[in-house]
Amino acid sequence: MGNKSTLAVNSSCDSYKNKSFNLGDSGDDVINLQQCLRTAGVFNWPTNTGFFGPVTFEALAKFKGNSAPTFKCSDLKNQIWAFGETSSRVQQLQTCMQQSGDFKYSQGATGYFGEVTKAALISWRGFF
Repeated sequence: MGNKSTLAVNSSCDSYKNKSFNLGDSGDDVINLQQCLRTAGVFNWPTNTGFFGPVTFEALAKFKGNSAPTFKCSDLKNQIWAFGETSSRVQQLQTCMQQSGDFKYSQGATGYFGEVTKAALISWRGFF
């Protein structure tokens, strides 16, 4: 019985590799996807949020065997950001803000969302 259950979970998770998700999607499918990504070891967000944002996008790309997904700056501009987050999406955000002249940290794009990145984000989009 244990093998059937594991097989069903693996089959279910494999089905998400071909499913289409868009940034901003939400709901039970995204929660299930996030759980599969967590089980696969590629999703490390503290909870399954049910929101398909850049973190889930990046994890899904890894799950599919793709490397470093790219985001358009416009995709990153209105995402939710957590103070203390360290990720490639923060690094991409910082790079976008460098290009616009809003992120001027002397160390460059570090991938860490701290006070400097928060201030640059407020300047870039006009709100936090």
